[in-house]
Amino acid sequence: MARLSPLRGVRYNTEKIGNPSGVLAPPYDIISAEAKERLYTQSPYNIVQIDFGKDFNGDSETVNKYTRSAAFLREWLAFGVFVRDSRPAFYCYEVEYTVGGERLKFRGLLGMVGIEPFEAGVVLPHEETHSKPKSDRLNLLRATNANISPIFSLYSSERKITSGILAATAESSSPLIEGTDSLGSVHRMWRIDDTAGIAAISDEMADKKIFIADGHHRYETSLAFMNETGGRASRVLMFLANMEEPGLTVLPTHRLVSALPGDAVSRLKDAFPVSETDPASLLGETARRAKNHAFGFYAGGKGYVIEIERGSFTDAPPPLGSLDVTVLHRLIMEKTLGVREFAYEMDPAASMRMVDEGRYDAAFLLNPTRLHELRDAALAGRRMPPKSTYFYPKLMTGMVISMLDE
Repeated sequence: MARLSPLRGVRYNTEKIGNPSGVLAPPYDIISAEAKERLYTQSPYNIVQIDFGKDFNGDSETVNKYTRSAAFLREWLAFGVFVRDSRPAFYCYEVEYTVGGERLKFRGLLGMVGIEPFEAGVVLPHEETHSKPKSDRLNLLRATNANISPIFSLYSSERKITSGILAATAESSSPLIEGTDSLGSVHRMWRIDDTAGIAAISDEMADKKIFIADGHHRYETSLAFMNETGGRASRVLMFLANMEEPGLTVLPTHRLVSALPGDAVSRLKDAFPVSETDPASLLGETARRAKNHAFGFYAGGKGYVIEIERGSFTDAPPPLGSLDVTVLHRLIMEKTLGVREFAYEMDPAASMRMVDEGRYDAAFLLNPTRLHELRDAALAGRRMPPKSTYFYPKLMTGMVISMLDE
């Protein structure tokens, strides 16, 4: 099963960088162009310069954003901006955040996981991926020979041995680093380097399957890099959270539709139970009916809830056929409305606003995918459509880096 091991982490020297919040960054794939410029100005040592560098006029195969990333990594180590721990350790990563007006907290383990092909059934994906991001991440790996950011993964353990070690570590000492992201979430990290703790964690994880929650591109890139290097780079940095613990939040990604048929509402009412509701309470009404397949639909300034009994859609292979996102795509959008193209939006209010502005004809609001649905799809070897899950908040890049020379 999972081959988990500690690492000699590379991390920021807090005596050199000032406020850690200024050097951390979100995952590269959610950073907008404006946010990227802001991160560059926050600190001369912001991790974005390594993880998500800029292209410049005159770049070539030998001088480019990837070679600059590698140079920054070497220079910051040489200048003491980064320090490398003298002995292998696991790291406890904690995030304290607010969602829906509630303050929540979750913890996970940062460590190295042995890379396995998906067919081995040890590390399992749950979403489809695209090729372009994988090419970018492979170029970065080749240049830096390092994992700059961890892959967000899940495991299931009722024993909660690792969870207990993480809690004891976080509650008994000050963190190595603590920073706040732009949304007010607080990110903290501690080191676990005692022999007993490392052994207990490794023992608990030895029979576990690992489910990739966020970072499919990076895992597939690491697998390609391992094969490219003849098996030398055979481990990858992961954040591992126990899905049996509270605090994890999965948010939905909503769908925006153009070229909607003029009789869309009539078609929906002919096919499904549809009730009109105040647009201001559309998301709440959709969530309230989540025991069934329930979708908010906003068009023409009006809100509707589409509700379908679970188990009524079986056209897709199980367990994908029972997912809300599959029901929406295949049964409602494609079969009923003839719609096959759509855009994504995280914010339900923004989704409805873009419809009001005429940028789209309608918005479909979804309930979140459940953790057990992710697990069941992965175990069955099925991949959900892109944007089926959005784990919130995102981990910050820059908490710890793994050099692949170990």
